[in-house]
Amino acid sequence: MGFKSNFIFFIFITFFSPLAYSAYLKVEDDLMLDIKKISIIESSLTETPNIIGISERSYLQIRCEGEKVESYISTPTYNASNNNVGLRWNSDKPVYKRWNESTSGTAFFAPNPRVFISKILESDTLVFQWEPYQKQKQATKFNLGDLKEKIKEASEKGCKINLD
Repeated sequence: MGFKSNFIFFIFITFFSPLAYSAYLKVEDDLMLDIKKISIIESSLTETPNIIGISERSYLQIRCEGEKVESYISTPTYNASNNNVGLRWNSDKPVYKRWNESTSGTAFFAPNPRVFISKILESDTLVFQWEPYQKQKQATKFNLGDLKEKIKEASEKGCKINLD
């Protein structure tokens, strides 16, 4: 197979393989502070249109730096200060809460990340709903199976999530 065939095969596997949707774990040492920086990223199963109408995935992310733990969901849309979000765990009824918006207006931070992470560990799916700036509400779905495994692995590598 030539370069062109290999490249097309790589693109096909990357975008159409179930592995393309699995959680990603990254561990780095901060040599200046002697702490581990741990990041976990899970892409959504579904896509929503960005500001120009192109469909994109959302991302659920967890970051640990020493004792500090953050969890947030980044969206493909600009959301301004519309920070009332909906959460639907498995097939439960939706719950609406205010999350902190990012300075860029494209992500929402869980107000209590450790509680949010513990809910991830108890659930199989999460539907996340938000209202982009001057648009109708959008929702995206996350499969939490791979993410749960990466959270446990991150905890073993030094992320202070407190899984006990």
